[in-house]
Amino acid sequence: CAHAHGVPLIIDNTFATPVNCRPFEWGADIVTHSTTKYMDGHGAAVGGAIVDSGRFDWMAHADKYPGLCTPDDSYHGITYAEKFGKEGAFITKCTAQLMRDLGSIQSPQNAFLLNLGLESLHVRVQRHCENGLAVAEFLSGHPKVAYVNYCGLPGDKYYPLAQKYLRRGLLRPEGRQGGSRKLYEEAEDCGHRDPCGGRAHLLPESGFQHPSPDER
Repeated sequence: CAHAHGVPLIIDNTFATPVNCRPFEWGADIVTHSTTKYMDGHGAAVGGAIVDSGRFDWMAHADKYPGLCTPDDSYHGITYAEKFGKEGAFITKCTAQLMRDLGSIQSPQNAFLLNLGLESLHVRVQRHCENGLAVAEFLSGHPKVAYVNYCGLPGDKYYPLAQKYLRRGLLRPEGRQGGSRKLYEEAEDCGHRDPCGGRAHLLPESGFQHPSPDER
């Protein structure tokens, strides 16, 4: 466990989204998202998000986190963990120092586009998962498909974990290189990209095209 070593548990929840998985309910301290993917939903705005639960005690492990537990000369000598407590130390440093120095903040237009996408997130994720299950069930019974990895199928080794942590399931179909590459090369009505959560008819490169051992 991360906490046993004095380390916060940080979860990238980009693919599951808060609709499908709530990491804070399972002990996570910090959750990150690439909002460019499912949250955006249309691939029009680049962005990311950090969500801090405010539960990790930084001062209890002060020697590991001098950036939070010692004075910051660039910000009036504030010690974040003392001034803002565990509830606000990390996220305040992210905004007061890192955002200031690195400029990691969305433009107003990108924030507007993201908000538009968030309005339909709960509907889109449900449809993605319903479609994913339908595809997985079809492929798992197809004689030309070597195997299907999908946590929503009862026979999948991750099915019990998916039932515990995920509300609807996720899709990642895989197959042998020869057949998948032929599909990838001959498809005429699908774009060839590696998308996450977009609306176009696409064949994701990471899911269908794997290099052979020699190519690796």
